[in-house]
Amino acid sequence: MPERRPLSVEIRAWLQKELALWQQQDLLSGDQVRAILAQYESEQTARQNSQNVFLYSLGGLAALLMAAAVLLLVSFNWQEIPPAGKLAVIFGSLILTYATGAFAWQIGFPRVAEVVFFFAALLYGAAIWLIAQIFHMSAHYPDGYFWWAVGVLPLAIILDTLPLHVLFAFLLGTWFSTEIIGFRHLGAVIFGWRIPAAPNIVLLAPIMAAPGIWLAYRGKSFARLGIYLSLIVFWISLQPVAWRWEETSAFFIAAVGSMLLILGESHPPRSPLSIPYRVLGVILYGGALLPLSFTWFNDWYKSSHVLLMTLVIAASTGLVLAAAEFVRFRLLEQGKKDQADLVVDIRQRQWFPLALAGVIMVLALLPAVTGDVGIVLALLVANAAMIGLAIWLMWVGLRDDRGQPFVAGIVYFMIWMFARYADLFGIVGGMLGAAALFATCGLLIGGFAWFWHRRKQVLHG
Repeated sequence: MPERRPLSVEIRAWLQKELALWQQQDLLSGDQVRAILAQYESEQTARQNSQNVFLYSLGGLAALLMAAAVLLLVSFNWQEIPPAGKLAVIFGSLILTYATGAFAWQIGFPRVAEVVFFFAALLYGAAIWLIAQIFHMSAHYPDGYFWWAVGVLPLAIILDTLPLHVLFAFLLGTWFSTEIIGFRHLGAVIFGWRIPAAPNIVLLAPIMAAPGIWLAYRGKSFARLGIYLSLIVFWISLQPVAWRWEETSAFFIAAVGSMLLILGESHPPRSPLSIPYRVLGVILYGGALLPLSFTWFNDWYKSSHVLLMTLVIAASTGLVLAAAEFVRFRLLEQGKKDQADLVVDIRQRQWFPLALAGVIMVLALLPAVTGDVGIVLALLVANAAMIGLAIWLMWVGLRDDRGQPFVAGIVYFMIWMFARYADLFGIVGGMLGAAALFATCGLLIGGFAWFWHRRKQVLHG
């Protein structure tokens, strides 16, 4: 028998009411109603799952508070304990906590075990710093976060719980950000050796995050994908700092955003796993376009790395297109025409994110154009891209029948209007100009709301 799909208590109550109405109208028989409800979890199971989530959240909070209490208790008497006693307290606490978690898991209390193991992961991190303090070890302090993350990673993979994934992502992000921002002058670390001439890009970070991405896709988990995709995007966004190309950060971040939008459109239509890519892509691309659309930025910006930046963006875009074409060709060779047509559909949906990547290539090259011509062209291209992004988001909302992208498009269009008013008409327009702008925004929002309401009526009767 196939596994029953989860269904919240509220949606189940609505479904039961609708099914009863359809049965009264002789649209469904009693057996069909029971067969439909059998596809989903029972109301008792749904309520129990909801209670488990609540209790699990309280357990995680309790574990966090217990870890803080233990640390404060030990710290109060820490100076009075001899070094051997300190080590005994540290290792004894770790062994006892991990053993308790394993025992709870063995006797059939997985939720209790997960809370205990989360508590153990916190104690493990505290043990790293306490042992360093005992032996007065003055080491490279980001290594402490690294080894803490290494210890949490197996627990996160085996138990696959959100608190452990969040803790691991926080530790890994803290490690590579402190390495890149605070110690880029020391060079890269390769197999334990420092190479001062190489940029400190911390290549191990995405490798350690890869199992989390794999777990997210295996379990089709929106939350896990959001956690680890945000982590990898954060690592990529710090690369201009590692390479000492901070002046290209706006272009680089926008390019990363366009790649995320391309990857988001590479998923099947209406796939929930495409949402983290789209959300992060819009934040990065839309946020980077904002300064690029102002006169002061284009007048100030000058960089010697624009050509290389353009080549990197072009190469990344080309790899995405080549990969899609290779997959389509292999599917056609295997006689899977329907799946090959799906690749063609995905490629057609990628046209606008690909165009956004092309816009960034153009914007990266325009500062090389001398005089005011390059500035004017850059302003026109950046503002056109902002308007296009807002319209595309609204179109995605209509295409997928989702309100969030549609509203995001409206909000981004409003941001563009306010930016242009501040940039061009703020001094001239004054209060009257602001009043006109607010009135225009209000009318537009009201018009969009009426349009969305009418569309829902047409689609759903």
